[in-house]
Amino acid sequence: MAAAQPRKEVQAKKNRRRTAEGLGLHSFSTLLQVLGTRCRHQCGLQGDANGPTAERLTEPGASQQGALEMGRAFPVQDNSRSS
Repeated sequence: MAAAQPRKEVQAKKNRRRTAEGLGLHSFSTLLQVLGTRCRHQCGLQGDANGPTAERLTEPGASQQGALEMGRAFPVQDNSRSS
């Protein structure tokens, strides 16, 4: 039996290492690395260490947005907590 051959579209995507939208192809571990570059900034008034603060999360880039959308599509159930 001969090995299955990928469709032309699939082979083209593998060759250019980009999706149809132009985003780079990632494995699960590289997607986690991409998401790990997001930052949470804590902002406050200069000279007032005890004053009010606000948090700001950086806007996701195109790859990060795609990874976030995939994460929402496949939610993971946390079974580590005891009932």
